[in-house]
Amino acid sequence: MENKQEIPRPKNILDVFLGLGKNMSPLDKLNFTYYLLWIIFLAFVFMFFINIWRVINGDWYSIIWAMVGFAIASLQYFNLQQMYHTRKSMKENPMPIQNEKLESVDEMLDGFEDSKTEMKGGKDV
Repeated sequence: MENKQEIPRPKNILDVFLGLGKNMSPLDKLNFTYYLLWIIFLAFVFMFFINIWRVINGDWYSIIWAMVGFAIASLQYFNLQQMYHTRKSMKENPMPIQNEKLESVDEMLDGFEDSKTEMKGGKDV
C-alpha cells in the first residue's frame, strides 16, 4: 500500500471571514461593536440633517428620508447608550473565564422539572 499524504484543502472564504474575531477578547469585541454603532449613528444623524436642509430648500420629497434618518438615529442612540453602560460595567468588573462543568442529559432534565414545579407554585405538573 502506498502512504497517502493528506493534501491540505484551501479554507472556505466564509470560514476565514467568520474566524477573524476568534482571538479577540470579549471586551475587544464589545469595543469594536461600540465604535461601529458610533459610525452608524453619525451617518444617520448626518443623513437627517442633509435631508432637513433639502426640505428647507423646497425638496419636499426629502422629508421622508429625513424621518427615516431621525428614526434610525434615535434607535441607534439608545443602542449606544446601552452599549456605553455595558462597556463601563465590563471595565469595572471584568468577568473571569470559568471552565463550567458540563451536565449530563439527566441532570439537565431534572433542572427543567425543578423549574416547572416552581412555575406552578409548588404543585407537581
